[in-house]
Amino acid sequence: MITFSSQAEIALRSLLPSDRQRIDHFLPQLDGFSEQSSVNHRVKLLKSEGLENLYMARVYPDFRIIFRQTNEGVEIVDIFKEERLNNLKEAYKPISLVL
Repeated sequence: MITFSSQAEIALRSLLPSDRQRIDHFLPQLDGFSEQSSVNHRVKLLKSEGLENLYMARVYPDFRIIFRQTNEGVEIVDIFKEERLNNLKEAYKPISLVL
């Protein structure tokens, strides 16, 4: 079973119809997800100390889905464009000072 966090529901509702179709087409592949599943080539484990296991799936052409496994199945945590991820990387890039 696939469930959605409130953030993921908001993100899903804000998508253009064509983007929503892409996401809707991909989601059934996450139902019953395991690390050995066939969709695994599009999914990677996000590693961070102190965080539960979160996964990020690539959805063509430029969407990312953050999800986690639950006892009931999979919970979609967030859905966003890759551009947002790149903006975050840029915003948190270490600043080097020249003295």
